[in-house]
Amino acid sequence: MKQKQILALVTTGFILSSCLGPQTYFSAVFSTLKDVYFPVLDNNNRLVMNYALEASVTVDDETRTFDVYFFNTGIKLVSVTPTTVNDVATTQTLDFVYDYAEGGYFAKRVYANNPQSEEKIYRDFEDDSFDIFLESVNTAESLLTEELESIINNQATNLIIGGQPQAQDVKRYTLPVANFVDLETFEDLVGFVPTNLDVVVELTTSTNQGKIELSASGDNKSYEVVIILSQPDLIQASQYLLTPTEKLTYEGYVA
Repeated sequence: MKQKQILALVTTGFILSSCLGPQTYFSAVFSTLKDVYFPVLDNNNRLVMNYALEASVTVDDETRTFDVYFFNTGIKLVSVTPTTVNDVATTQTLDFVYDYAEGGYFAKRVYANNPQSEEKIYRDFEDDSFDIFLESVNTAESLLTEELESIINNQATNLIIGGQPQAQDVKRYTLPVANFVDLETFEDLVGFVPTNLDVVVELTTSTNQGKIELSASGDNKSYEVVIILSQPDLIQASQYLLTPTEKLTYEGYVA
C-alpha cells in the first residue's frame, strides 16, 4: 500500500514540477548544508570548522539552549540549563572556551539567582575533554548513512518532497522521514522510539544559513530541537578567545 502511495506522490510531483519552472530540490540544499556545516576533525580529534551554531532542545517541557562558535583554533560553548539550587528553581550557565594553542579549556559557571557565586577554572585537555562534541559527530555520522544519502539524492525523493523556486531566497522543506527510514533509528537521538516525527529543513541561499527543526513524540514523551547554522568562514577567533589578563582570573591557569 505504501508503495502505491509513494508512486502516486511521485507522479503528482512530476506533473507539478513541469509546470512550476526552474526549481531547487531538497537534494541540492542537503548537499550545500553538508558541504558547509558537516563537522570536521583533525588528527587529534579536535573540531576544526568555522561557523556558529545555535540550538534549543526541549525534552518534556524542559528547555536547554546552546550557543557554539567554531573558529578553527578553538571553540566557545555557552549552555543554559534549568536546575534547582537549595530548592529554588533557577538556570545554570556554563561558558567554555577551548583554546587549542593553550592545550586546555577555560570553564565558567554561574547561577541566575546568585551571580556572585561565579566559578572559573582552567583544565588541560584530557582524553574525555572533547566527548560532548565527539558524541554529536558520532550521532551525525550514524544517522547520515550511505543508504540515507542515496535516498535523499534520489529523484523520486526530490519529487515527493517538492521543489522551491530557484529565485526564492529562503527555501523550506518538510521531510516525510517516516516514508524513507525506520523511526527506530532515532531512538539514540531522542531517547525513545518516536511514533510521530516531523523534520523541517530551511536554507537561506544568500547567506548559506541553515535551520533544522525536529519534533518527535511517542510513549508519552516529547523531544523538540531547533538548530540554526550560520556565519560560515566568518567567525573570528579573537572575538572568543580570552585575553591574557582574563585567563589569569581562572583557577589552575599558569601563564
